Amino acid sequence: TIRSKNASILFLANPNNPTGNIISNDVISTLCKEDCLVVIDEAYTEFTDQNCLSLIESFDNLLLLRTFSKWSGLAGLRVGYVIAHPSIIKILFSIKQPYNVNVLADTAARICIAQKKQIMETVHKIRSEREILFSELTNI
Repeated sequence: TIRSKNASILFLANPNNPTGNIISNDVISTLCKEDCLVVIDEAYTEFTDQNCLSLIESFDNLLLLRTFSKWSGLAGLRVGYVIAHPSIIKILFSIKQPYNVNVLADTAARICIAQKKQIMETVHKIRSEREILFSELTNI
């Protein structure tokens, strides 16, 4: 447990890969009350109806990691970002390398942001097909 191990950082994937299991925001809120950083990898958040964004303002020890790898298909370019309390962001900026995202990755990410509505249509198709696949598999 967090307390018995004196953990200073807790990392969780939400939703989990490969299971797709989701940790409820209530559970994450409880974890955020512990004396440690709670880092949630939300790489697949666009493929669910839940994320932890609503918890950010309530907990200054919560960090959400997001990526362009999954929803936008930019896995090879390694573009991601963190959402956290300003005090955490300030610390992260003090230790990050300058120019840590190359021009190609930056340009691709900006295009994906500009085209997010269209890209999310594909994500919604994937989600729909996932539900059909799940339904068919439960019939086997």
